[in-house]
Amino acid sequence: MKTINSISSSKKFDKGHVFYRFEDKQFYINNLMRFIKNGLESKQCILIIENMRALPLIKATIDKKFIHKQKESIRLVNNFDYYLANGDFHIKTILTHFQEDLSMLKMKNTMIRTWAHVEWASEKPDILLIEEFESTADNWFYGN
Repeated sequence: MKTINSISSSKKFDKGHVFYRFEDKQFYINNLMRFIKNGLESKQCILIIENMRALPLIKATIDKKFIHKQKESIRLVNNFDYYLANGDFHIKTILTHFQEDLSMLKMKNTMIRTWAHVEWASEKPDILLIEEFESTADNWFYGN
């Protein structure tokens, strides 16, 4: 897992995971919009997995910043279904939802860029579980 200080440096990655910790919500939204813009400029489809509290603001910002044709390449989904529906960070559930959402985007026959806001039921994330998930997802997604 890579850690970055700004979204502009995310252009350098063509696959893998990035850990991005934030405290300022508007700064987070601005970085997400740069992430989307960079992906659209690279002719990628974008999958955003985000919490239900932030989705309305994100959708409104996307509606302001991007034209209809660009918005067709952006898919927004609620992260609750991924990370909390079957307990705290259930890998099989996450991968099932991920596969369903990606299959819709793969029909466009283009590269896919994903942004996921991971949330935990517990106070402290399980780093070993995250690493297991990333390894499983990489093997599934990239065939490593």
